[in-house]
Amino acid sequence: MFNRKRSANRLASVDWRKKQKLMKQEYFSDTREQPVNIAFPVENDTCNRDHDGMGNRGSNEMCNRNRNNFQLDEDLIQSSIQNCRLSDSGMCKSDDEDSSSCEESDDDDIDNYENNRNDIPEAKILTALRTWAMDNVIPYGQVDSLLQILKPFHPELPLTSKTLFKKRVLKKNYCVQNFNPEDENDKSEFVYYGMKKQLERIILPKIHKIDTIKLQFNIDGLPLYNSSATELYPILGKIYRSDYIFKPFIVAIFCGKGKPKNIDNFFSQFVQELNILLKSGITIKEKLIPVELMCFICDMPARAMIKCTKGHTGFEACERCTVHEYKDGSTIYPVDQCIKRSDESFRKQVYPHHHNSTSPLTHITLPVDMIKDFVLDFMHLGSLGIMKKLLVEYWMKPKKVGLPRQEILRISQRLVNLSCQIPEEFQRTTRSLGDVGK
Repeated sequence: MFNRKRSANRLASVDWRKKQKLMKQEYFSDTREQPVNIAFPVENDTCNRDHDGMGNRGSNEMCNRNRNNFQLDEDLIQSSIQNCRLSDSGMCKSDDEDSSSCEESDDDDIDNYENNRNDIPEAKILTALRTWAMDNVIPYGQVDSLLQILKPFHPELPLTSKTLFKKRVLKKNYCVQNFNPEDENDKSEFVYYGMKKQLERIILPKIHKIDTIKLQFNIDGLPLYNSSATELYPILGKIYRSDYIFKPFIVAIFCGKGKPKNIDNFFSQFVQELNILLKSGITIKEKLIPVELMCFICDMPARAMIKCTKGHTGFEACERCTVHEYKDGSTIYPVDQCIKRSDESFRKQVYPHHHNSTSPLTHITLPVDMIKDFVLDFMHLGSLGIMKKLLVEYWMKPKKVGLPRQEILRISQRLVNLSCQIPEEFQRTTRSLGDVGK
């Protein structure tokens, strides 16, 4: 009987020391005001066990004493914790002072904690998610699902991908009109944004010291889907400056199957506004700035479309001279002293076989040159497919004169050896000449 009482007291004291140590660790690990819940083991193994004979009554009395002792100790602990909090706050120095100041200090501590929590670079999380989604081309639906999962653990994250990518909502409504209202079967659409408002938004007179606005324009096709013929044909504009870099802006967008069938409707609003800007200039922040047309930058098919001329496979397709092609197994333009084309001859259509119809761009007021202001792009003329064609002609087709087989293998081996020396910034590396025909 006596041994059982001693073991019960020993177990109770051990449990009490463990709980006191755990309580101190939980309290000092968190400075915020939180309710402290302490669960004391009122009934231990000695109380739950059934005792035989006379020991049963004594053990029950011992358990009742332990319950009373634990209840008293719990009240003492709660009062000591309250005193510790009062003494730790800088505003509360004694028990006689007003308790409201203590509550204010606790509120300040909570505010400081929340401010420190806000100092965590949560913007880095948003930037990391945004970069990950854009680099890996993650669909918006999957991004929304991921944000819904992360929201309970990171309340600072948005709920949808629209907020994550900060999509801008157009403040103004633009009129999307039927491109060819005369044809009921034509479902093409057209929207015109304009140039004046775009220039007023881009140019900042306090930053950009501009005396003359020189405009460059680009027109090119953009397929939307692999399984559909629907394309976009935007008119893009850009301000040319050697000391500033301006972003391109959208002037108009055509959406339909294939190229615009009515080129006059495509350029009608563009030509009208451009003539006004070329004649009167533009006023930005009470400063009148003249406007000039610098050039049109397009590839050969787009130039033929907007100028209404023959394509690059036509009989009189050259834009710079009046040379005629002939075919001897391939299309050939002989290099002779041919008459050069001029803006006057183009507008008068002196050479009718070069034109398909009258271009609406001829209605742009002078001094716009229909020949020199349409630049020839080097990528299509001198880079795209030229080297591959030369390699095929020199080394793959039968010929009477050419490099020996050993020289071809030596060049191919050098290209392979150079492939490991090319930096990662280059998307394509050198390959063997055996891959020329692939």
